[in-house]
Amino acid sequence: MSDEEKQSYPLEVTYCGVCGLPPEYCKYGPKFKKCIPWLKANAPGLYPELADEEGDADVDAASAALASASVDDDDEGGAGGDGDDDD
Repeated sequence: MSDEEKQSYPLEVTYCGVCGLPPEYCKYGPKFKKCIPWLKANAPGLYPELADEEGDADVDAASAALASASVDDDDEGGAGGDGDDDD
């Protein structure tokens, strides 16, 4: 008997919690980017390339935070911004 014949029926199929497709087909669906967090949590071995993108997401978040940050020139009497180092 081969391995295929030893399967018990009915088969239990896992479906993506976001798009409703089997995880193997998420990349072909219209919501793949939204599926990525679910896939990382529930099917990490299925798309190993997604694990590499985690660092990219952190870099993108940090870049966005830095881009929206500003420096205020309204600092009156602040910590030594006049360049005078006489103590």
